[in-house]
Amino acid sequence: SKGKFPANEFARKYFNGGGHFNAAGGESTDKIETVERKFKDALADYKHLLNN
Repeated sequence: SKGKFPANEFARKYFNGGGHFNAAGGESTDKIETVERKFKDALADYKHLLNN
């Protein structure tokens, strides 16, 4: 990520992951369609930090 988006917090909160502020990862055993929906829904919580 770039800017003020906390990739590690996002990965930890939604995808059982973690990492560095600008570089993080996670995992999921859900179907890809479920993961995609969860990812898009989760981004709404961080909308105020996107495009900064």
